[in-house]
Amino acid sequence: MAPPGSYNSTSGALFETTTQIAPAASDTLEITNPGANLNFTMQFTNNPVAPGGTATAAFTIENPDSVATASGLGFTMPVDGFISCGATVSDGTSLTMSGGSLGPGDTCSFAVNISIPSGASTSKVVFTTAALDVTVNSVATTVAAASDMLQVQQQVPSRWR
Repeated sequence: MAPPGSYNSTSGALFETTTQIAPAASDTLEITNPGANLNFTMQFTNNPVAPGGTATAAFTIENPDSVATASGLGFTMPVDGFISCGATVSDGTSLTMSGGSLGPGDTCSFAVNISIPSGASTSKVVFTTAALDVTVNSVATTVAAASDMLQVQQQVPSRWR
């Protein structure tokens, strides 16, 4: 299999015995990497969140290709200062997803709870993953990172609502 890129092809003129019946022809073949067509998103489903609360980050990876399987799916996301539950946090600072696979037309969705420290100040925090690693048709590539902003804000006292 050829790697992604542009490939030019030119033929000579077509002859029948000694008479030319068709001129030379040429064209360009564009091979794209189907891995680049994957969709990778992240969204906080309960936004805003108060200090001491739990934010839920929902991830979705979609393989719109109708033929190729995407394998070796994986990414990391820094969670410095936050505690993550329900996912691998190997060093206490990163959420890691690895070894995923999606068949043609498949979608994978999963959620991860992230505990917000009780002493967190009111702020907007942007969480961004690393690029999504993927292998499609034996070609390793990456898909753009996913990102979302989480609003950490103090709860409004009920008497002011």
